[in-house]
Amino acid sequence: LGSTSLRHSAAQVLTSFLSTSTSLTSLSLQGNTGLGDEGAACLGRSLPRSSSLQQLDLSSCGIRAAGAAALAAGISGSRSLTQLCLSSNAIEAAGCAALLSALQVPSMCPMQSLQLDMNSIRGLDLQAELATAQPHVTAPLQSLCMARNPLGEAGLRAVLQALEPQGPALRTLQQLDVADASINDAGVDVLVPFLATNPQLCKLHINNNCIHDRGGSALLAAVQS
Repeated sequence: LGSTSLRHSAAQVLTSFLSTSTSLTSLSLQGNTGLGDEGAACLGRSLPRSSSLQQLDLSSCGIRAAGAAALAAGISGSRSLTQLCLSSNAIEAAGCAALLSALQVPSMCPMQSLQLDMNSIRGLDLQAELATAQPHVTAPLQSLCMARNPLGEAGLRAVLQALEPQGPALRTLQQLDVADASINDAGVDVLVPFLATNPQLCKLHINNNCIHDRGGSALLAAVQS
């Protein structure tokens, strides 16, 4: 149902379907900019009642922070959703913080992949939001995409702190994408200790940033060790 000019009223129909379907595992609504926050809220309400939906693509759907928060409320009660794509929206720092907070205990969501690239998530704003929420992701997240957001050192630090497990929780992250995220050598200084404590991480996308010789050398040394 991608790019079919659906509006938020269509999401109400989908909500009813998702709540009763036991066979639908993947739903793509990408490119339906008319869905917006109201559509996201409708879909969010259906997530705890869906027993089969595993993949949801809401990229380029005109979703802002309020819509992301509504989705987060639904995600925290979902027991089936493993992949969520919200690329090319405008959820900003508040929406990002809400989503990360939805992936911690007592949430039982089995989220494995979260795509939040191109969402106007500013680093200092995200740092402030996460300092208040202080989430620690406990979902079995394997892939996180934060590319093309102006994170900088402050935003990167905040995200990595949220990804650090508390207690005996397993470290599951295998892929991290922070390409084109305004990261400089100081940001690399934040990233290197995270790499050291997360040996299971096998893919790091950090291209199109402001990393110079010092940062590049530190990254190479971290990978080699």
